[in-house]
Amino acid sequence: MPVRTLPAGSQGLVLMVVGIGLLSVMDAVVKFLLESGVPLMELLFVRSVLVCGGLFLAFRLRGQGARLAIVDRRGQAIRAGIGVLAPVLFFSGLAQLPLTDATVIAFGSTFSTVALSAWWLRERIGPWRWASVAVGYVGVIVAIAPDRAESSLAHLYVVLSGVAISAFYISGKRLARTETSESLVFAYNLALGAAALLWVPFVWTTPTLPEAASLLAFALLAVAGQWCLTQAYALADASSLAPIEYTSLIWVVVIDIVVWQLVPDGRVVAGATIIIVACLSVAWREHRLGTREP
Repeated sequence: MPVRTLPAGSQGLVLMVVGIGLLSVMDAVVKFLLESGVPLMELLFVRSVLVCGGLFLAFRLRGQGARLAIVDRRGQAIRAGIGVLAPVLFFSGLAQLPLTDATVIAFGSTFSTVALSAWWLRERIGPWRWASVAVGYVGVIVAIAPDRAESSLAHLYVVLSGVAISAFYISGKRLARTETSESLVFAYNLALGAAALLWVPFVWTTPTLPEAASLLAFALLAVAGQWCLTQAYALADASSLAPIEYTSLIWVVVIDIVVWQLVPDGRVVAGATIIIVACLSVAWREHRLGTREP
């Protein structure tokens, strides 16, 4: 069944899964660049230039420049400010932590998303969704090996980034009433680039050819992933999408094995199994109820 023929809630779930996959690969690219010595602010600035420049040219050439127009300037500014914090905090922590560990810690944002959707969006959150979130979080706890001793500051960075990410996508759902998905992605990356530009003159290093290719891949993955997640939150309840974030654990475990030769232990496998069950339960429930849980 084509995605467009599915109910809005189910479309949101599909886009969420795809977006999470793209952003998981993006995180791996970022980790590679940071380990190669590329400064974080240079990385974020280059991404902003490529994303904003690409969006502007693509929509202007197609005569659809109006889709990038900002209607709610105050709302976009607040969302962009929150959004700037998210990658700076997460990538700062990621530079000091294994990809899987950073992703698992960031799952704490699930509770933030559910709480914010109930308070900010006034969404009705039934016991099924609360239970799915709880079960998924149990899987996160199981997946964390207790004998790992990384920097406490790196952990804090990732935890705070999770809160910022939740607020970022929740605010995007509110703004979807007046703004296009393309406008939300464009405004956010414009603000991110402006913030990074303040640091670029002091940290810039000329990237090698492999690093330049990785920077381009980073930008493409970022804009595609952001667009999918922004559309997902516009189509489905934020609280129903929250457990789907757990699927990123599957992606990062595979990436860690293939790229960094880090094989997950039994705890990670057990935790991943619990997380998958929680995600499938949400998808099954959403399919039964259409677009909203009673």
